[in-house]
Amino acid sequence: MTINFISPSKQQISICITDPIDPLFLFQVDIGEQEFHFLKQELSLLIEFQHFPQKFFEMLELCSQNGIIMNNSYKENINESNILNKTIGHIQSNYVCILHHNSNSNEALLIIQEITQFRQLNHLIVRFKSATDSILKKYLANLVKEYKSKSENFCKESLRLAENLESSNKEIKYLKDELSNIKTSHFNDMENFKIEHFKEINGTKEKLFEDSKLKLEMKENEKNSIINELENKSKEDRIKIESLNQEKLILEDQKIKLEAKERDLEGKNSILQSELKVYKDEVENLRGASTSLNQNNYNNEKILAELRIRNEFLIKQSEEKEKNILNLTQLVENLTKQKSELDDYLKSSKNINNKLEEKLQASIAEINKGNEIIQKLQVNNNIKFYL
Repeated sequence: MTINFISPSKQQISICITDPIDPLFLFQVDIGEQEFHFLKQELSLLIEFQHFPQKFFEMLELCSQNGIIMNNSYKENINESNILNKTIGHIQSNYVCILHHNSNSNEALLIIQEITQFRQLNHLIVRFKSATDSILKKYLANLVKEYKSKSENFCKESLRLAENLESSNKEIKYLKDELSNIKTSHFNDMENFKIEHFKEINGTKEKLFEDSKLKLEMKENEKNSIINELENKSKEDRIKIESLNQEKLILEDQKIKLEAKERDLEGKNSILQSELKVYKDEVENLRGASTSLNQNNYNNEKILAELRIRNEFLIKQSEEKEKNILNLTQLVENLTKQKSELDDYLKSSKNINNKLEEKLQASIAEINKGNEIIQKLQVNNNIKFYL
C-alpha cells in the first residue's frame, strides 16, 4: 500500500491511497481549510492548515517500519483493539497506520495510532472515498504510460547491453587471435634462437678447438725439431769431446807439438759455448711462446663466459615474454567473466520486461473491463431516463 500526497493549491490538499498489486484500488480525500477546521475540532489538533502536510508525513515516517495494516471488515463502530491484538506480534515500533476498508463499501478509514503500555492513542483519523471513474481512468492511464516508459527504457537498456555484449565478444575474439599469434611467433622465435645459438656456440667451439690444435701441433713440431737438433749437436759435442780426450791422452806426450792444436780446440770450445748460449736463448723464446699460448687460452675462456652471460640474458627475456602471455590469458578470463555477468543481467532485464508487459496487459484488461462497466451503467441510466 502507498500513500500519495498532492497539493493542487494552497487552499486544498489531496491525499491518495493506492495498491501497486491492484490497479483499481484507489481512495482519495480532498481536505480544504473548512474540512481541516472540522477535523481539528474533532481530533483536538494543535497545528494549523499550512503545517498539516509536513506533520502528516512525519507521522507516516514513524509508521513506516510497520507499514499499513489492512482491515477488510469496515464498520462504523471499529473495534481497534481486536485488530491490534491480532497484529501486535508483528509491530516493530510504537506507531501504526491502520486502513479500514470493506469491498462492499466505497469508503475507507485511515487511522494513525500510537501504542503505549497504558492505552492506544489515535493521533489522526481521516475518511477516504473511492475514486470516481474519471479519476480512476486518469490514474490507470498514468500507470499505463509509466509501464510503457519503463518497458521502452528496458528495451533500450537491453539493446544497449546486447551491443556491449557483441562488442565485448568481438574484442575477446580479437584478443584470442592476438594471443594465439603471439604464442606462435614466440614459439618460432625461441626455436630459431635456440638453433642459431646452438650453431653459433658449436661454430666458435670448433674454430677455437681447431686453432688451438693447429697451434699446439706447430709448437710441438718446432719443439721436437729443436730438441732433435740439440740432441744431435750434443751427441756431436760428446763425440768431439771424446775424440779430443783421446787425442789429449794420446798427445800428452806430444804437448809441445800440439799446443797450437790445443789453442784451436779452445777456440772451438768457445764457439760451442756461444752456440750453447744461442740454444738457451731459443729455449727462453719457446717459453715466451708457451706463455702467449696460455694468454690466448685465457681470452678464449673469457669469450665463452660472455657467451654464457648472453645466453642467460636471452633466457630472462623469454621468461618475461611468458609472463606477458600469462597476463594476456588472465585478461581474456576477466573478459569472459564480464561477458557471463552481462548475459545474466540481460536475462534478468528480459524477465523484468516480460513481467512488466504482463502487468501492462492485465491493466489494459482491467481498463477494458472498467470501460465496459461504465458503458453498461450509462446504458442503464439512459433506459431509466426514457422510462
